[in-house]
This record gives sequence, C-alpha cells and structure tokens, in this order.
Amino acid sequence: CATADSTVAQGQAADVGQVKAAGKTFVHILAFGDSLTAGGFGSRPYPLQLEELLNRRSEDGRRYKVHNAGICGDSTEGMTERLPEEIADLGRAGIRPSFALTLGGTNDLG
Repeated sequence: CATADSTVAQGQAADVGQVKAAGKTFVHILAFGDSLTAGGFGSRPYPLQLEELLNRRSEDGRRYKVHNAGICGDSTEGMTERLPEEIADLGRAGIRPSFALTLGGTNDLG
C-alpha cells in the first residue's frame, strides 16, 4: 500500500486554496483517508485519477493539485488525530486547500 503523499509545490503562497503561478491558477484539494485513498492495490489511487480528470476538463485556465494523504490501515480515530497535522503540513508549505475529501471507516469494521 502507498503512503501519504503530502508533496506540495515549493515557494508558492496560498490564497484560500488557489495559487497563481506562470499565469495559471492552481486549486489545491486534500484527499484524506485510509488505504482506499492511498491506493497501491494494482491500480492508480483515486486522488491521482481525480487530479488528471479535473486538469483534462479544465477550460478556464485553472490547474488542480490533489494531495494524497491516505495511509494504509488508518482508522477513523487515527484519521481524526492526524487531520490537523496534515492541514498544518500543507500550510507550512504555503498551501491552503479549497476542498478536503475524506474516505475512511473500512478499517473500523474488523
């Protein structure tokens, strides 16, 4: 299973999740969750697919960056504890996501 991505563009200041760079507006999205978000099961993780789809369909010059913060085996309790730090990590890199997607709970069933 893959691990949390949390890679962000360096040297960009955020303005409510949108960053101007080279004449384009970047919209940042946080994909947060467990292994279903992290991916690594022989297919491409949904955050990567979402980023590709949004960028392919963007007609207004916006570019999208989906930050994959999925961790395999994480529970909803662990996710609740981890979320503030994930947001803080992005903030330290000058990123303030416009949207956050959360997918979890499957590890709490067993």
